[in-house]
Amino acid sequence: MKCTTTLHQLKSNVKFLFFGLCVCLLPIGCDSGPKDDPVDMSVEIYPEANTELWGYQMISIDYDVRRELSIKNITITSELGQQDLITENNPLNEGSGMFEAVLCAECMETNQIQLTVEFNEEQEPISVNYSINKMAQVEVIGEQNNNMVFLDASQSTDPEGVDLSYRWFLTDTIVADPRLTIPLDSLVQNPVLLEVTDGVTVVNDVVTYDPITGTPTFTPER
Repeated sequence: MKCTTTLHQLKSNVKFLFFGLCVCLLPIGCDSGPKDDPVDMSVEIYPEANTELWGYQMISIDYDVRRELSIKNITITSELGQQDLITENNPLNEGSGMFEAVLCAECMETNQIQLTVEFNEEQEPISVNYSINKMAQVEVIGEQNNNMVFLDASQSTDPEGVDLSYRWFLTDTIVADPRLTIPLDSLVQNPVLLEVTDGVTVVNDVVTYDPITGTPTFTPER
């Protein structure tokens, strides 16, 4: 009997301690009801900051609209001035959470630009910097000697001053050199493809030769 009483008391004490523990921890560890999930107000810009742009580059901006975050303006700034990306031909679709525009890096007369996104709310503007890499300016001169044609692309230049690499794609071989010697008949019948690159941008030109005028012609590959 004495042992039974002690056991009941022990069970009561354990229940009391367990209940008290739950009450004490309820504000911290127990779910008191539904709560709003935290909203991520981050803005994602593609390409990432400090990317080298070339050719025609897609600019993409994703932003959070769940808390009424909206874009006021998007601009490109350089030492030459400022350009708005939001135009009549490329409007901003309010509420979509995304803006896209095609940027002609090759058309820009600058090597550095800054993209800035301004918001209608108290969100601070976001700016990212890009560098511009222009394509090589390809120049090919030709000279005929009897039945052979000598082609020289070594006078091609890179706007950023980078050393260029050259490859001539013939029917059955590739010549990695700025100069190429080829039979006239072969060149007239099968124009060659010239690839000029600075390691980032690539220019492909189809090169042929006019024996009447004695000059090569080179046109961008389509």
